[in-house]
Amino acid sequence: MADEIRLVKQRIKKIEGELADISDRLEEQLGAASLEEFEEELLKRKRLILQSTLATLRQTENLLFEQHTRGRCSRASPSVERFWKQLPSATLAMSAEGMEVLQLAPGTEFPRPHNFTALLLRPCYRALSEEIFAAVSGPDGYTRRVLIRGTPGKLSGLSVGVTLFQGTGDGEAGDMSWLWKRQAPCLGYFDVEVSVSGLRLQEEYHSLLNAGIGKSMFLYYLLYELACQGKTVVWQGNSMASVLLYTPNGVFQSDSTFAFSAELHDPSTWFLCDAVEPSARRAITVMVSIPRNSNYNDYMKLGPMRLWMSPWSMSELEAARRTIFTSVTDDALSRLYARWGGIPRYVLEHANSPTQQKKLDEVVAVITMDLLFRSVRNIEAATEDNIHKLFHIQVNEEHEKECLDFGSEEIGQRVMQRLYRQYSTTLTPFLRSAIGRLDLASLRGPMFRWLVDILLPMGGTYCVRSLSDTETFRLTMPEMELEMVQDSALKEMSLTTVKSGLLVPISKDFPVVDYFLILPGSSGMAERLLFIVVTVSANHHISALGLQAAVQKLSRDLQGLKCELCFAVPPDLFESFTEQPFEEAETMAVDAVGMEQFAVQIPLVAVMVSLRQLWQLSLLVLARWPLWMWTLGRGHQRLWK
Repeated sequence: MADEIRLVKQRIKKIEGELADISDRLEEQLGAASLEEFEEELLKRKRLILQSTLATLRQTENLLFEQHTRGRCSRASPSVERFWKQLPSATLAMSAEGMEVLQLAPGTEFPRPHNFTALLLRPCYRALSEEIFAAVSGPDGYTRRVLIRGTPGKLSGLSVGVTLFQGTGDGEAGDMSWLWKRQAPCLGYFDVEVSVSGLRLQEEYHSLLNAGIGKSMFLYYLLYELACQGKTVVWQGNSMASVLLYTPNGVFQSDSTFAFSAELHDPSTWFLCDAVEPSARRAITVMVSIPRNSNYNDYMKLGPMRLWMSPWSMSELEAARRTIFTSVTDDALSRLYARWGGIPRYVLEHANSPTQQKKLDEVVAVITMDLLFRSVRNIEAATEDNIHKLFHIQVNEEHEKECLDFGSEEIGQRVMQRLYRQYSTTLTPFLRSAIGRLDLASLRGPMFRWLVDILLPMGGTYCVRSLSDTETFRLTMPEMELEMVQDSALKEMSLTTVKSGLLVPISKDFPVVDYFLILPGSSGMAERLLFIVVTVSANHHISALGLQAAVQKLSRDLQGLKCELCFAVPPDLFESFTEQPFEEAETMAVDAVGMEQFAVQIPLVAVMVSLRQLWQLSLLVLARWPLWMWTLGRGHQRLWK
């Protein structure tokens, strides 16, 4: 580098001398009558050419000096060189779980800090890469920037010796360490944002080794595609010590991107940025990040194409458990998924860590109404690191952000319990303001369900409307306690001892029904049994098979009551709510259910909740979603039911 700068300086000095000589000659000839105009014109043109050349050389000098002083460039390590040279030779095979695996050539591994030899490919990786390549090469060629966002929550700690191949005969699977890639639910799997003018990818999601949904791992898959095409690629990541330049002539490394300025100004170069915001370059740019505005504010001004990657699905987590995290049982996975949702860091990697499992309790304990509102309005503007543990971004098949949702039902119920206790007067205005807001619909449901949990036990008079005719009437319910019942208790319940009651099935797989309400007749004896379904949607189809299964879980006495199907809805739906169709109607005699449908209007009112009621609601939450309770000072764990 120093020799190059010295040569440029010598060239600059020579041209400066030539320019001075031409200027002297022109001055000497200006007053001479013998000077011909043609020679004068040639000298002027030569001076212009030399001036232009001098300006170019000075720019080159500055660039070389900048590279020399701020970004020294050297050859990458032999292992990285081998990885790049052999990357196009990587092979695709089918894993034991029926998913594609990208296996690197023998003796090669992904660069540090990953050091894995294979990628388990999610179908969304192919879909995202195809969308990016189409955007870059299509008629709108200016689309050269991409941002991919996804929910954070990385999963690391994959072990060597995991067998993912099943009867393929491809190498020694037992000698491999694996990097897991998930698929998006909509694509046959998850939350990423991509932008192409540059391209930008962002995580909501993660891969097993990086941030929860596989953002970094997607970049490695994209690098594989680019290697097969013979492209030049610059890679910059916040977890890597050096910036890497992959070229057909080898791999180079530097402590900054300045050393590769020439390549980044080449429109055929690809610039892959892992959680690092890129500056404006002519190279095709792809950035991946968690959804946080501060990570990519300036990049967004360049108008990148934006894509999202979603959280892990249960089927993905189950596949990872069977192949990698075999110490996690089926029951533990189901319980932790119900607790956390699709965050593999806590559902698999830290399944047996009391310290990590307590983090959900810690983040729920600090949730406020202000934080809830700000997160719902714009989750990317949230600066709190823990907010993504509570809220997950759901993604559609086009990799677009669809809505914000609680990470799990347990999270929704626990957040609502805390907020209602602290902010009971502001929750109902939120429910009203959420009417018609698609971005709030996913939160409105669990919040409304929580309000129903509070209001029904308090009794009162409710407006009821038959869905088979226009009849509207009032239903008066007595004050009663929420009684949480197991399936076995429902099957054995006798009306000789039960005259009325509000029953809550706590089995996680109980079909269709949210509550059973036993109402007495004029004689004081139980007379009617309401199957109550809570919904904020105008279309809430009922599974005929599920409803029949719910009936069969009841005792003979309960089945003998007059059974009616009631939809508990907010005021904005009450007048327009229509009779709901049955699914699987063609597979069974729906008439056998024989229930008339009604809508029950639940008023959006602020109510004061007694300590006793809060205790009952807390028990309801615990019963629906059992929590891990850790014994202080001990190394073992127990399940609090």
